[in-house]
Amino acid sequence: MSVNRVSIVNSSCGTSCGSCNETFTYLVLRWIYVSTVAQMRCTKSKCTKHSWYFSLRDGTLFESSNLSIEKVLILANLFISKITSYQQIQEQCQLSGETKMSSETISDWLSYFREICLEIVTQKTSKLIGGPGLTVENDESKFGKRKYNKERLVEGQWVVGGICRETKEVFLAPCPENHRDTATLLTIINNHVQIGL
Repeated sequence: MSVNRVSIVNSSCGTSCGSCNETFTYLVLRWIYVSTVAQMRCTKSKCTKHSWYFSLRDGTLFESSNLSIEKVLILANLFISKITSYQQIQEQCQLSGETKMSSETISDWLSYFREICLEIVTQKTSKLIGGPGLTVENDESKFGKRKYNKERLVEGQWVVGGICRETKEVFLAPCPENHRDTATLLTIINNHVQIGL
């Protein structure tokens, strides 16, 4: 699932059947092979989608996850609370009778949450910052994944960011094709920073 369409609730599915407009019935299924017990279903017997079940995970950040929705929400809460100790996260996420979450899973989810934050900041910073009499500080950084969480950064995206000292407005912009040459960096800065006098 791409970051730019992440959501917690599937708004595109709506509350009614796309085939007959009948309001969905929300069900709790207790079948062993169903990973998400909460499902939606059209109850109109003549509808072509009458026997179809729609997961509440579809079209959300939970869609392709093997973790329970509860565990993902706990992870998100810990991320928002700036708790990054893997041991503490493992303890908090270990629900009764379950095995500990692996370090790789924790690392993947924390990276995913960072990507979501980066995408949101990137989308919200379309206007120019700075201007006459204002100072904008710029820097570049690589957002990525460490190989086995030990070595140098090997995969990732170079990002240019800036903050206006006086107004605290910020911008983040990815470097196209990870190029960081002078021309690319100046183009990014000129697109996001208003020139002062």
